[in-house]
Amino acid sequence: PGAINVGAEPISHRQINICQQTAPLMEKMLKTLEEADVPCTVCSKTARMRTFILQDSRPHKLITSVACSECGHSDTTQSDYDRLDYGVKITCDFSHTKSSDGKLGNENLNRMVFTNSGAVVTVLEEDEVLFEFTSSDPNIESIQGLLMRGEDILRYGREDSGDGGALDSAKTLLSSILKGGGFKMLIRDDSGFSRVCPLGR
Repeated sequence: PGAINVGAEPISHRQINICQQTAPLMEKMLKTLEEADVPCTVCSKTARMRTFILQDSRPHKLITSVACSECGHSDTTQSDYDRLDYGVKITCDFSHTKSSDGKLGNENLNRMVFTNSGAVVTVLEEDEVLFEFTSSDPNIESIQGLLMRGEDILRYGREDSGDGGALDSAKTLLSSILKGGGFKMLIRDDSGFSRVCPLGR
């Protein structure tokens, strides 16, 4: 009595049909460029390297995967396979606003933003730089999520350097922004794919 059944449920015909329908789509999204044997960086035995192009969205991503069956080491890296002929510089000036319920707030925090890997994000209050970071991976998130991610990056960096005063100052400014304070945001992306969406999208 009271025992929890952790057994796996049988796969239904509907689930099998979905898998069969999804397989050709995955084949279209993932295109294998190259497979080769390479020395494992950990044990020096033979590892298998595979290179793919992920084509489900722009920019297409070049994915390189290395796996060693001898020691179990594996590593995956990704980079842009293609880029536009131009970069983008997006400047946003989000001033104090009131939310739809009349309370102090900044509805711009709900805007969705795409930052591609390598994009540099700078957040300022008036002309003072609050923080700046480089996006290591492609991200789709709200501007509030982006600000919180920037604070996390700043926190880990400041803790490592022992610069607690700068971190406290940044936290105070970020708290003001999240309560409805005005701020500016600058995104510089050499690939040209980063975007800030209109409100409601």
